[in-house]
Amino acid sequence: MDVGELKNNFRDQLKLIEENEHRELLSKAKKLLVIFGEKNLMTDLEVRKLAGDVIEVIQAVKSYVKDLSSCVMREKIILCAMQLIFRLKLFVNLAEQREGAEIWGKDYLFNCLSVCLKVIVETIEEENFPEDEERENHFIYKMDLALDLINKMADEKLEMAAGDLNLKIRREKIELVEELWVVLEDIFSHTMAIAQICTPEQFNLMTGISKTVICEFENWKKQFLAEKRDKALFSLFGNAFMDAIYRLERAVNVAMLQLMMEVFSEPFATLKKLVKICGNSLEKERRRKEDLEKAVEEFDLIADKALQIGLYAAASCGNSARALKIRNHMASLESLDLELVASITSFYLEPSTDLRLAVKLLTTHWQNEMNNLHKSINLILDPSAYCQVILDDLQERFQSVSDAFESHQAVTQSQIKIIVYRACALASQITTAVDDIGPDSIDKQTIMTIRELKAAIYETDAAAKTLLTPTSTLPQQLRVIKRCELLISVIKRLQPALEAINSKITSSFISRADISAEESFNFIKTPYSVKSYKSTVTIQFDDDDKIDLSDLSCLIPYIERGKTMRSEFSVLYKDNLAEDEDKENLSGKKRGNNSGGKILEEIFDKNQLDGNFDGNSKEDNNKKVKSKRNLNNVRQHLFNRDDYSIIGSDEDLKYEDFDVSLDLTGILENISGLVEEDEEEKDDVSSVIDKEMDCCRNSSIDSEGNFVIDGAGDAESISSIDTPERISDIKKIDKKIESLQRRVHFS
Repeated sequence: MDVGELKNNFRDQLKLIEENEHRELLSKAKKLLVIFGEKNLMTDLEVRKLAGDVIEVIQAVKSYVKDLSSCVMREKIILCAMQLIFRLKLFVNLAEQREGAEIWGKDYLFNCLSVCLKVIVETIEEENFPEDEERENHFIYKMDLALDLINKMADEKLEMAAGDLNLKIRREKIELVEELWVVLEDIFSHTMAIAQICTPEQFNLMTGISKTVICEFENWKKQFLAEKRDKALFSLFGNAFMDAIYRLERAVNVAMLQLMMEVFSEPFATLKKLVKICGNSLEKERRRKEDLEKAVEEFDLIADKALQIGLYAAASCGNSARALKIRNHMASLESLDLELVASITSFYLEPSTDLRLAVKLLTTHWQNEMNNLHKSINLILDPSAYCQVILDDLQERFQSVSDAFESHQAVTQSQIKIIVYRACALASQITTAVDDIGPDSIDKQTIMTIRELKAAIYETDAAAKTLLTPTSTLPQQLRVIKRCELLISVIKRLQPALEAINSKITSSFISRADISAEESFNFIKTPYSVKSYKSTVTIQFDDDDKIDLSDLSCLIPYIERGKTMRSEFSVLYKDNLAEDEDKENLSGKKRGNNSGGKILEEIFDKNQLDGNFDGNSKEDNNKKVKSKRNLNNVRQHLFNRDDYSIIGSDEDLKYEDFDVSLDLTGILENISGLVEEDEEEKDDVSSVIDKEMDCCRNSSIDSEGNFVIDGAGDAESISSIDTPERISDIKKIDKKIESLQRRVHFS
């Protein structure tokens, strides 16, 4: 037998083994799909057996993905397996707490488990799996691709000599221009999707820069396609075009950092508001679904913002394992959102003990996943950029408080509370970054400044609670203002230190990569920062062709497309659960249909929005971009700090991310063996939901089934739902203030 025949036999044997693994995994998954479809009452023994079957599928997936060549396929299957683990823990938890034969929420969990199994089966059976479609459909990839195309188009090889009628070169130039325009349209759509969940000021900034990009593109395109190129003008327009592109990228990155600050400094405020409505003393007959409408809309907007932040963070992250963890928490939040609002609505309209337990369990898990998402994003965030964004916000708020004090207006706890919240969000992120980088890589002075920050946070919070009362005097208010001033001064000293650390680590990594990498990588640092960037300069010569930058009507198709992208975005569950007729009442309005609409209505007439979204953008959207991003160009972005870990990132996913740590023996012997919670999760969840739900539980029920709640709706008697993790994170590093922070509970 020759070597070639031996190789063929070996390849056939490997293929046979792989097919057997396929069949075994698919067989187990399809068997479970049938069981989940039946949704019968289950005994404890059946619950244990079902849990064991799910674990077998998870273990089979773990073996299957080890040698899977397709990175995208592997990520999708692992995501589903991680969700199976999350759902299985929740299911066994519910089974353990049930009082009768029926397990509350079983239909919801079985639907989620079925979605995961169905996606695994479809992914394995897919013959032509789309490799890069999901990876490429985000702002960061499109921006990098646009910059690569611009660099390619600036190549002098594409310049035609005077009188040269080289049709091949001209055709190539036209194709490049068309391709770049399609990429720019995608960038505008992603930008508008983000702009609609930002403040009106940020929306106006991003739309204005987008219009500038269009203007500069038209100027540069004319010179690029000219038969005889004016090198001076071509360079001038090219630089103006690149500056506009970079300004747009900066605006989007800063907006995402501001969203991060806004959402995760008070992540549970809207949930608290929604749950507190359930505790009012209104008779059952007078309760209407519309009572919750505004609170649900606010909750949906926060959830939408959290998912958009997660989507952007996962796309920015060069480490596949970390990006997958972010997507996993996003998927968990997505599925919980679909059930949580429906459960709260049912509990409000028809209060009962079972629904109280349901809402309590779902809100606890929602808070856990929100905290986990926050921690995962903190891990990849650029601490120096985030520090600058928070510093700018705190300085503005402090100035407002100082002006109010000088105008003899009372300084209130609510004004100081938001300053403390946002400083806590910064301390939490810095703590996570320091733990990841390693304290040994950070000088002692910076460590001491971080401790000063945490002490200043505690002192400011304590001073506000102690001194800011309805009868507080001017000297007492001044003492609190001085504490805020001290807090901001510490952050000012910390920001350049964080920037120096980030620069040092990046330079060290680049040096190591240059030595060890087989291929040559071109590391490109961002030319701007949060504070440092070029001002807008638009070059226009011909008055006949002058573009009115204030006219944003040309952006309406991209605004509508961005709105559609947000409403149709799904990590895993929304689209699949919507297909189930039983889930029709849970899916509700697709996220994005309402949120962000107020900003659009303020700027555009409704007829403009309806009339301008026709086939123009759809036609361009169907065009395929042939070019791919140059992977040798590794660009730094303002949002995250680990772009350079993109080298070898696929290997990270194989070995460090997917670790199934479930006790197979324990689950078969005792259901509770599966629901061991991490100590971290126990500390993270605040008690406000428990207290609200306990308030409902301890309430008496009158003869007509109405809840009679003593003190219902009294906000002062309920501890805060927010800051569940920030203070606990602060305590981990700074032992000096650990005992003090145990007493800190924000109102």
